Parts: sequence; structure tokens; C-alpha cells
Amino acid sequence: MRMTRQLSLRFPWNRAQRNRLPSWGWPVFVYLVLGWGGCATTPSPSKEQAYAHFTSGAYYEDQGKPREAIREYQKALRYDPEAVEVWTTLSEAFYNNNQFRESGEAAQQALRRDSLSVEPRIVLANSYLAQKQVATAMGEYERAARLAPERWDILYTLSNLYELRGDFRTAAEKLNRILALRPEAQDIRSRMGGLFVKSGALDKAEEVYAGMLIEDTLSLDGHLGLGFVYELKHEFVGAAAEYEAALAMRPANLALKRRLLNAYQNSGEREKALEMCAEVLAQDSTDYGARISQGLLLYNAKRYEGARAAFRRVVEKHSQDATAHYYLGRIAYDQKVYPLALAEMQTATRIEPKLASAWVYSGVLWLRAGDEKKAIQSFKKSLGAVPQATGGLDYLLGYGYAEMDSHARALAAYQQALKLNPKDARAYYGMGVAYDKLGEVDSSVASFRNVIALDSTDASAYNYIGYLYADKGIHLDESVELVKKALRLEPDNGYFIDSIAWAYFKLGRYDEAEREQEKACRIVRDDPVLLDHLGDIYQARGKTREARAQWQRALELDPKNESLKKKLHGEP
Repeated sequence: MRMTRQLSLRFPWNRAQRNRLPSWGWPVFVYLVLGWGGCATTPSPSKEQAYAHFTSGAYYEDQGKPREAIREYQKALRYDPEAVEVWTTLSEAFYNNNQFRESGEAAQQALRRDSLSVEPRIVLANSYLAQKQVATAMGEYERAARLAPERWDILYTLSNLYELRGDFRTAAEKLNRILALRPEAQDIRSRMGGLFVKSGALDKAEEVYAGMLIEDTLSLDGHLGLGFVYELKHEFVGAAAEYEAALAMRPANLALKRRLLNAYQNSGEREKALEMCAEVLAQDSTDYGARISQGLLLYNAKRYEGARAAFRRVVEKHSQDATAHYYLGRIAYDQKVYPLALAEMQTATRIEPKLASAWVYSGVLWLRAGDEKKAIQSFKKSLGAVPQATGGLDYLLGYGYAEMDSHARALAAYQQALKLNPKDARAYYGMGVAYDKLGEVDSSVASFRNVIALDSTDASAYNYIGYLYADKGIHLDESVELVKKALRLEPDNGYFIDSIAWAYFKLGRYDEAEREQEKACRIVRDDPVLLDHLGDIYQARGKTREARAQWQRALELDPKNESLKKKLHGEP
């Protein structure tokens, strides 16, 4: 692409995007009005010759004959070697002919005659850039920007170059200077927001995108940028709201639907996520990510038939997909079809030998089949896939026995793990659960306190003791304090919120219990235990109809629960 006197520098390295204007217009104006010397005087014969060659060069350049143009400009300079404009035009002609070294030399000749001229400085920078001398080019662009602070196109070029070097802060500062010149430029704001994202300054990025939406509530870039920032900040409800607004403007955009699907998944909006899966798959039935997401969402909702169908569709297209086989195994495991579960786990580990969780399930399934030797082999494979601390094998045996509800054997395995590694917090945690299942409350609490002694940030250990106390109706004030510690570590954990609500319920603080339990059920949807608790709290507050509705929902999710059946039949 040809360089021109009125070159836009947005993408100086991409010459195909430059606009070319007639190259003869400006020299005619200069000659007729100002003359070469810059004043309205009759030109000398030598300058007349220079002008004749110069206009011939411009004509040849306009005809696409760069070599002839260059020769004419060089002849013009023999008659008037001090003409800055001719040196500048020659440098541009060399550049357009891919003669970058010669272009830079000609630009330097122009600058020797007028060091304050902006155009040859830009051509010089372009020639350095074309020769991959990026740092030198950036120095020239910086000088040009100081000479012409109103030239936003130079600032834009510098921003791009700083971004390529990974200096996002300086790149954003250049764009901010452009906004001082062009405050209405939303595209510049959008790029600046993107640079703040790249630099990790998410609060600044949020401020930029929010500002775009204040100026224009229908700014697509504003909604997309703000949604992405919320995703990065794990504020998925906000991300979903922004993507919904963007999708209303671009309802067929598949990439946007995928982003919204991700936001729904991470915000716990299971039904909305499933609806978005269906929309994505309706547009692209081969979308692997959407099909896997569909399977996971249905699996987590215990809608096993739909989940199985989704993962089978994946296997039909990708027979060697370890994830799909693994979840087909999980579905079979949950439905107690253990031979099928083992077959799927073996397929998953054959495809992906480092899939540690599949090896763990294989070990548990071998234990169920009565083959401890093969179980140990599987657990060892899991340890090889993800190296654990010393004592890991005994810990996994304990986990396997716990899965079989063989809590005494699980306890023995955890105790053996602790002999090998007395600081294995996982083993203490497993012991705490085992003691609880065996009805040994004091030993259970002691085990969880050992977990906390080893890791004071283990929120689940605080919560387990707190909920255990609440469920037993003992040490209720301490129960509240322990769960509060858990919530300080994980404030949005719905199960922890359920624990504190249950403690408030046992204390008779029904208003607080109701508020917290409703919050827990908004975060964790379709959990029968949480719904049962909410029903009990409503009943204590005299809201019988609301209580029965929650118990009914819980029973639909857990149809074998005799306690729920008694409550619905009015039995004590």
C-alpha cells in the first residue's frame, strides 16, 4: 500500500489499511501560493526545474510507477537540495516501494533541514518499524507526538506498540491522551478498558466500561467489556446481566451465547444455563463445550437420563473423550450400577492415564467388588497422576471405605495414614467424618480441631463442627461463632449459610433463621436438606402452607425420605 502525505498512523505496520490521496494536490498548492521558499515570490529557474521534476514524480506515483517517480524526485533535489517537502515525499516514495533503508535516509535528510517537521519524523519511524527496529521507531513516534500533540493518530500508533511490548499501562495512558482530544470516541474507551483488563487493573476497566454505558446505555462494547470484567472478578450474576443486555442487541451471536452460558453456570442459574445450552446446540449441534456443559448441569441436578444422553452424544462424536466416559461412569455409580461404572472408569483411564479422579473411583469400585489388591493398584495410579503427601494411599483407602459406608474400616485407614504423616489434615478430616457417622461426637470434634490447628483457613472444618453442634442442639452460641468463621472465609457458600440458619433456628432466633435459610436456598437450589430446613423454619413461624410447599419440593428430590413423608402427613 502506498504512503501518502496525509497518512493515517492507526496501524503503521499494516500498510494495506492506509488511504491514499492524490499525491499531486498539495505540491501544486505549495508552489502556486507559497512557492518553495514559503512566500509568494517568483520562483528561480532552478526551482522551476525542481518543480517540473517534482510534479512529474507525483504524476508517475499516481500512475503506479514508483521507480520513475523516485527518479524524478531525485532530479528535483539536484535543482533544490534544501526542499524539505521533496525530501519528505522522496522518503514516502521509497517506503511505498519497500525500500525502507533508503526511505529512512531521505527522511533524515528532511529532518536535517527542518528538525521540527512532523511528517518526515513519521516516515522515519515507519521505516524503522518496517526494518523491525521497534524501539528506535517508538522513539521517533514519541518525538513526533511531542511536536504535534494534537495528532491522535500518532498516539494511537504508540498505544499499539506499547501494547505489543506488554506495557499495558503506558498503552492505556496514550489512549487517555486521545480521549482528551476526542472525548466522544467510544472505540478508544473500549480499547482502554481492554488494556486495563490485560494489566490486571480490573477496577479501572470496570470504571471505563461503566462510563461507556452511562454515555450510551446501548453500547455493545460497554456491555461486553463490563460482562467480561465481572467474569474475571467472579461476579457471575453481574456478568450474566451484561451479557443478557448484549444478547438483546445481537440475538444470533453464538459466541455471546457461550459467554452467557458460562456466566449462568457459574452463578448457579442451572435452568437458565440449560436453556442457553439448548440455544447454542440448536445453532451448532457439534458444539463440544455446550454438550459437556449440558451433561454436567443435568448430572449435578441428578437428572441422570438427560445427563447420560448428553454424554453419549459426546462419545458418538468423540469416542476417545475421557471426560464423557468418566461422567457416564459417575452416573452409573450414583445409580449403583457398579459393573458399568467400573467399565466406564477403566475406559476413561485408558484414554487419559492422568485422570486421577477416575482412578480413585476405580479403586472404590474394586473395593466394592471385594478386590482390595486391585483397589490399591488403582489408588496408586491416582497418586502417580497427582502426587500426594506421604500416607496418601491409606487416605484413599479410607475414602473408599467411607464411600461404602464402612466407617470403622475407613477410620482405621485414616489412622494408618496419620502414622505415616501426622500432619495430614485430609486424614484428620476423614477421621472427623467417620467418628461423626459412628456417633462419637467428641472424637469427631477433636479431629476437626486438629484440622484447624494444621490449617486455620479450612472453612469446611469450622463449618462441620458448627453444624454438628447445631444439629445436636448443643453449644449453640459456639456453633454460631464457628460458622461465622467459616463464612468469613467463604461468604457465599450456601451450605455454610444453611448451617448458621440452622443454629439460629435451634436458638429460637426464627427471623434470622428464615432470612439466612432463604438466602441459602437461593444459592444452593434443589437440595432436599436445605429445603427441609426451610420448611421447618416456616413451620416454627406459623407459615404452614409455605412449610408444606418446601417439604413437598424436598420429597420430590428425595422420595424415600420417611421424615419428610411424616411431616407432610402431620405426624410428629
